[in-house]
Amino acid sequence: MIMATIRLINSGVLDRYPSLRIQMAHLSGGIASMLGRVRSFQDKEFWGTKDDARHGMRPERDFDYYLRERLVFDTAGFCGDVGGVKTALVEIPASRIVFATDYPQEIRTGDAARSYVEGIRKLGPDGAKILSGNADLLLKPEEAGKSVSS
Repeated sequence: MIMATIRLINSGVLDRYPSLRIQMAHLSGGIASMLGRVRSFQDKEFWGTKDDARHGMRPERDFDYYLRERLVFDTAGFCGDVGGVKTALVEIPASRIVFATDYPQEIRTGDAARSYVEGIRKLGPDGAKILSGNADLLLKPEEAGKSVSS
């Protein structure tokens, strides 16, 4: 997932399609923990890849813009451990994260699911955004604000 995110951003797809909405599963494979390395490799001149057709691609804006403004990340894939979400919040704003589970693949009991939700709820305002406040990031503008039962 980390490489898919890097390639998606650097390819210019998000620049060519400014209204495209993409949700990266599993907090993009835990990309937040690797962003120091990812940012370093964005210096194409230093790494000698500037003129390489494939590895020299760069987006129109700073790499972090796409993480903070264009992509949506879900919280699935961490077996109900809220630590992955806390790590992501160091680098990715809560306003770009949506709640998701891999239930029943990872979280196989109701107690584990409740515990995961409660752990995110304990993150306060950030947790509220993740659990429900950001759902409109994935909806068409005309659907945003409608309830699920509408």
